[in-house]
Amino acid sequence: MHIPTNGTPVGQKKNYCKNEKIFLQIVLYRIVFSFFLIMLSVSADMGLDIACGHIIERVGSYSGVQRQRVVWIKAEARRQEVLGNIGSAQQMKKSIRSSDHVDYETFEMTDGWLDGTRAFVDHSDCDGIWEASEAIAILEAVTTLEPFFDEDAKSYYFDDHGHYYLRKILMYCVRHKKDIVFC
Repeated sequence: MHIPTNGTPVGQKKNYCKNEKIFLQIVLYRIVFSFFLIMLSVSADMGLDIACGHIIERVGSYSGVQRQRVVWIKAEARRQEVLGNIGSAQQMKKSIRSSDHVDYETFEMTDGWLDGTRAFVDHSDCDGIWEASEAIAILEAVTTLEPFFDEDAKSYYFDDHGHYYLRKILMYCVRHKKDIVFC
């Protein structure tokens, strides 16, 4: 009997159809399962990170970043009220649509905003960087606004020593004059 190179004896047919179906089902299941695992890991890691030198910090989930911007605007508005700038404070509050959403259509940076608040709140996550001058301004704004943050925000964004959670990377940026890169 002559056996060709594909391993099937001449005159005999192998039932490839059933084996191919099973093989394709297994491959399809593996692809779907792999895709599910990838999507699960990607969705768990979605959010805004920043890097400077060897330091990488998580700013938060995308919705968490928006909530933090609302917290900053509220603190800035409270500061403006204390300074007697009621109109400015009211304008700031108008831009808050909900506890986790800034209405950028009505959002307006009025006079009196701290430069650091401006850098943090009015910064597109796609802009790419904060320069050292912006990091200094953010650190100064955090120090100035800290008394105006509500207690929930303080407990969430500040550690037990009263340091803002992004302080380390902001300080590194300032000390080494390196940009903070959004990633």
